[in-house]
Amino acid sequence: MVGQGEEDEESYDGAIVVLCIGNRYMRDDGVGPEVSRRLRGMDLASGVLVRDSVSINLGIIWEFRAASKLVVVDAVGSGDRPGTVTRHLLSPGKGPARLLGGLHGLDLSSAVDLAVPEAAGLTVVVVGVEPRDCGAGEGLTEEVAAAVPRAVDAVLAEMRSGVRGHSSGSLRKSNKGNRGDCVA
Repeated sequence: MVGQGEEDEESYDGAIVVLCIGNRYMRDDGVGPEVSRRLRGMDLASGVLVRDSVSINLGIIWEFRAASKLVVVDAVGSGDRPGTVTRHLLSPGKGPARLLGGLHGLDLSSAVDLAVPEAAGLTVVVVGVEPRDCGAGEGLTEEVAAAVPRAVDAVLAEMRSGVRGHSSGSLRKSNKGNRGDCVA
């Protein structure tokens, strides 16, 4: 869990940080923690850090502002079929980030705008998985469970691409308006 003082801020300087958001006790909202679990079982390159959080807030984004790239993994309602994996590139202070709605209470775009000055150069990518059910209960729905390997592959592609605006052909870039995430 981030934001509890256990990580030294300097350790994020130039790193690629994968922030997996979600609550495994809210069905498909647990997709972030499941992607995190799988990534932690892999031999990742040095300079890649995987972190978990139940929600997004300004403090978390601020904590990672010295990273070279922040990849956020979350259940994101984009209007697609459940299990669809989408990629959203956010630019501090501009761009389609406002379409992503609120991620766990704080609009991700606002958090990025407040925490990361445009000159900082942090690239922020959201790998979203369309949920079917975010009600109380453990376990992902069949569609979202089947999407986890694609989401892991999307994160690995972001790691390989390094820092600037890579777009993977295997991912769907969502142009639909966002319905928000699993939080009602």
